[in-house]
Amino acid sequence: MAFVLVNNMIITMPDKTKRNKLGPIAITLPALQASLKNYEFKQGMNIGVEGYAARWKQLASQGRAAEFTYQVPVAKALDEFERGSIKPWALAD
Repeated sequence: MAFVLVNNMIITMPDKTKRNKLGPIAITLPALQASLKNYEFKQGMNIGVEGYAARWKQLASQGRAAEFTYQVPVAKALDEFERGSIKPWALAD
């Protein structure tokens, strides 16, 4: 599993609000790999996922890990958000 922040996107939600980022989110490694066409590590600053990882672990200890872990590629999740099929969530919500 990985914790990621998705930036530089524009998504229109079913309620017509717009978002330009998603996350930090927990995502399975297969879903993350399916989300990437290429990968270039570039981290100019610490995005501080430790608190979000701790929150995810707390949810996992309550048996809610799957509920807060993306298991589909990010592009598919964004399409489903726009259609209203699933609600977007992030560990920061």
